[in-house]
Amino acid sequence: QERVLDLNGFVENDTVSQALEQFAEAWQKDNHQKGNAWQAVSNKFGKTLSQYKDQQGYYELWLITKEGQIVYTVAQGEELGQNVLTGNLKESPLRKVVQTTLNSKSPVIQDFEPYSPAENQYLAFFTAPLVRAGESLGVLALGLSAEAINKIIQRREGMGNTEETYLAGELNGH
Repeated sequence: QERVLDLNGFVENDTVSQALEQFAEAWQKDNHQKGNAWQAVSNKFGKTLSQYKDQQGYYELWLITKEGQIVYTVAQGEELGQNVLTGNLKESPLRKVVQTTLNSKSPVIQDFEPYSPAENQYLAFFTAPLVRAGESLGVLALGLSAEAINKIIQRREGMGNTEETYLAGELNGH
């Protein structure tokens, strides 16, 4: 709940919608590559987006157009420029969560699954639609690694010698 509330607060800030809009325009202008226009937008918004990702402990942050084009990632890795709906990522958990978010127009949480661009690390995805003036622009997606959960589970502060932490979840209805 804390993550979803935080995500909602972040996307309600018009800065994120502006960033997606401007990255998408720059990507088109630079002929689908990281050119001068894209770099100028990155100089304008990159620090804010990177700080949010780092402060909240996420593995990665993606800005994805409503057509499925990844126009920004903090790491600027192999995913930049790919289309999650039609490209190499169409079988990935990122595609599933982006598609669900675009269809539902509300925040979505995708449970941990292996994600190939992250060397098959298990990532959970938190997404929220980005809307400006009533028009859908795309999706903000955040990846959370198991490391973030492990830090919570491994915490021993305030626990006695015989106390333990358990993590329970649902798998196939159980």
